[in-house]
Order: sequence, then structure tokens, then C-alpha cells
Amino acid sequence: MKRIVYIAAATVCAALGMMQTAQGADPRDLQRLKQTGECERCNLVGADLRNANLRDAKLKDSNLEAANLSGANLQNANFKRANLRAVNFRNAIIQDTDFSEANLKDAMIDYQELERGDAKVCNAVMPNGTQKKTNVEGFFGFGGCRS
Repeated sequence: MKRIVYIAAATVCAALGMMQTAQGADPRDLQRLKQTGECERCNLVGADLRNANLRDAKLKDSNLEAANLSGANLQNANFKRANLRAVNFRNAIIQDTDFSEANLKDAMIDYQELERGDAKVCNAVMPNGTQKKTNVEGFFGFGGCRS
């Protein structure tokens, strides 16, 4: 019986260790983003990017789940196909930002900002969990979804 308890405890500890590793941003990816403004397919889970200047940043296919982007400048940033679940976007500058095909579920973001056309949200999963099939035609030049 003690052996089973020991094995179970070791398994739980190992699983928690793996979760810890998976949840943190890769320091090399974070450094690359800060130096170059480009970090496609990066692990930025939980990254603290408050008030960061990410204007024109290229973050396609990156994982930023639970990151803090409050107050960040995201003008013309590209988050296409990024995992942005539960990201804090409060007070971020969102203008001409590409969230197409991104997962924004549970993100803290002004939903009206997304709806009025300041961002491209084609085929994105919106904060409420619905998928946005198209932008409203004509706003800020984005119009319908394009590849």
C-alpha cells in the first residue's frame, strides 16, 4: 500500500513539475520579442508585457495565454492564429491590430473595440466564446475576411 501511495505522489509531483514548465514564458522568446519585435510561434504564456511598445510586432501562431498586455501599444501588431486566451488587454491601444483566427476566449478586452473595426477579427474566437466569421464591411479598410 505504501508503494502505491509513493508512486501516486511521485506521479502527481512529476505532473505538477511539467505543468509549471508549460505555464511560464520562455525567457529566450521574451528577449527576442523585446529586441526585435518579432516572435512568431513563441511561448509567451503568462508574460508580463504591461505598457510594452509592441507596435508592428509579429506574434503569429504564438501562445500568450494569460499574458498581461494592459496598457500596451498594439497598433498594427499581428496576432494571427495566436492563443490569446485570458489575456489582459485593458487600456491597450488596439488599432489596425490583426487578431484573425486567434483565440480570444476569456480575454479582458473592450468587446466594442473589436466590434467597431479597430481590429481584424476574421474567424477569431471572441472573448464570449463565439467565432467571428467576418468584420463589419467598410470599417477601417478591413471589410470582410481575406486570407
